[in-house]
Amino acid sequence: MRRKHFLLFFIGVVFAIKSSSQNRQIDSLLSLLPTLKNNDTAFVIALSNLSSQYSATGDYETAKSTLVKAIARCEQTHNKTRKIKRFRAVLLNHMGALFNLQDNYSSALEKYQAAKLAFKEINDSLGVAASFNSIGTIYRDQGQYEKSLEFYFKALQIMASAGKKKSASTIMGNIGVIYWYQGNYSKALEIQYKALKIRDSIGAKKEIGDSHLNLGLIYWHQFQYAEARKHFNTALKIYNEFQNKEGISLCYNNLGILSMEEGAKSKDLTLKKNLYEKSLEYYFKSLKIKEELNDRSGIATEFNNMGNTYFSQALIEKDEKLRKSLYLLTKKNHLKAIRIRRQISDKEGVASSLMNLGALDIKLKKFADAGKNLYAALEICKEVGSKSSLRDTYALLQELDSSLGNGRLAYDHFKLFVAYKDSLVNEDNTKTLVSSNLNYEFDKKQQAAKLEQEKKDALAKKEKEKQNIIILSVSVSLILILLLAILVFRNLLKKRAQNRIITQQKELVETQKIILEEKQKEILDSIRYAKRIQVALMPAETLIEKQLKKLQELNPKQN
Repeated sequence: MRRKHFLLFFIGVVFAIKSSSQNRQIDSLLSLLPTLKNNDTAFVIALSNLSSQYSATGDYETAKSTLVKAIARCEQTHNKTRKIKRFRAVLLNHMGALFNLQDNYSSALEKYQAAKLAFKEINDSLGVAASFNSIGTIYRDQGQYEKSLEFYFKALQIMASAGKKKSASTIMGNIGVIYWYQGNYSKALEIQYKALKIRDSIGAKKEIGDSHLNLGLIYWHQFQYAEARKHFNTALKIYNEFQNKEGISLCYNNLGILSMEEGAKSKDLTLKKNLYEKSLEYYFKSLKIKEELNDRSGIATEFNNMGNTYFSQALIEKDEKLRKSLYLLTKKNHLKAIRIRRQISDKEGVASSLMNLGALDIKLKKFADAGKNLYAALEICKEVGSKSSLRDTYALLQELDSSLGNGRLAYDHFKLFVAYKDSLVNEDNTKTLVSSNLNYEFDKKQQAAKLEQEKKDALAKKEKEKQNIIILSVSVSLILILLLAILVFRNLLKKRAQNRIITQQKELVETQKIILEEKQKEILDSIRYAKRIQVALMPAETLIEKQLKKLQELNPKQN
């Protein structure tokens, strides 16, 4: 069974017009077109946008007819600038994508090749690389793996030389898918881990989901179910974050297969039944999304897988009526898958469904029908070179031969089964698988350790800077405090000195005051003494005056 594990990679112009509904967007663009007829660039952009809206609604035919008008306008314009020529190349690539969505591989290939020539004409190497990648995908979906690798490597060389890491990782993932289809698991795992490492380094989270999906597929084919489930669940989580319906559908499909195979290996009957029911639950979830996307190849895959699960349920069902009903559901679903796969030229898908019908025929003892279906499947497997499908076909042929009692042929087919099994799962492959996984995990841990150390260093640096700031702040504060203390101390000393001077002056004043007071006292004492003398002399003078006056009175004539 083959699924598209990567969205096709295109280099082009992205036109985004956001509105509440696609119908309103279409109506708006249709009303806008008449006003843009005189502007080649605007008219082509509007038509391209309109085509995208029709495609989003699943109306691929109208989308294609709209692109035809846009391409014609590019070819009819007299002013064929490089921009117009590039528009034409991009539109041809988009047309190829629409044919691819409808599984019309021949028409898709024709448009991709035309786009490649158009890009080459204007020396757009990245556009040429995009076309090479798209052509490789067409050959891949048709089971032509060597031609697919040829174009993938051409695309990878251009993208790597241009330093386009994201695009290069996408192409590496596509190459890994081819190696997986061819049963070269060691190479598939090696290149998928390289792609994942690149995507990790550039933070391409959407594409990281693709890497985990493909790694899960490789581990699943190596029967390492726990490792496969881990990668599928990681991819599913990422796809849900980005609402990637195709990716979500693929994860549900793959988880359904894991549940079915784990159920087949379980010896607990109750657990086995529960796992089969879980498997169908995953398949129906996947089918619903694939029908919404009109993914015919994916729809065929779900019918095929549901047929396998119904067959497994029938093998353990004890009720005869219910068992027959389950066998009928098995055949019905496989026939649906074959019909779709033949319509879309999915050769290996047809082989897978034929093998499943052969297994059912063996169980129902319809050996002639079983032989017819299994040998038809064998021829297709040889044509496409799928080792895993050849392994499974030889295993069923050995079972058929044993049922018919053809021991020699059964032995020959058994040896071929073992040979292809050993070529797919051998010691070298296993060592490489483990080594690649360990290398990736080691690199991832080293990177995580490096980031953690860088984080610690950054924190340490920040802490050191913080400490330096604190130390500086404390130092400045201490210096300021010290300066303030010195200033205060100096002021204190100055004040004390001034106080001493004042005190001394005060003492001097006091001393002078005392001296002055003493002098004043002495003066006062002298004054008092003189006054006493004066007072003492005054009575005598008065007495003399009185005596003289008295004498004058006695002797007036003498006067």
